[in-house]
Amino acid sequence: MQHSVNSSNSLPSEGLAKLPAVMSATGLSRSTLYARIKLGEFPAPVKLGDRAVAWPVESVRAWIAARIEAANDAPNAGKAGAQ
Repeated sequence: MQHSVNSSNSLPSEGLAKLPAVMSATGLSRSTLYARIKLGEFPAPVKLGDRAVAWPVESVRAWIAARIEAANDAPNAGKAGAQ
C-alpha cells in the first residue's frame, strides 16, 4: 500500500514512517531521537522485524503538535525582543 507524502513535513499521510522521514519532519538527528526515546521524551518506534523499526505517523504528529503548543504557551512566546 502506497502512502502519499506531505511535502511540508516528509511524513506519510497515515501508517508508519521510517527513520529518515521522522528525522526530516522533526529536524532531529538519529542520535537525538534515540536519546529522547530513552528519556521518554519521544515516542518509541514499532518493531517491524529483526532490524527494522518505524514510527506510527500519528504519534510523531502528536509530538510535533505538542512542541508547537508548548512553544506558543511559553512566556513571551512570539514577542519580538523579549528577553
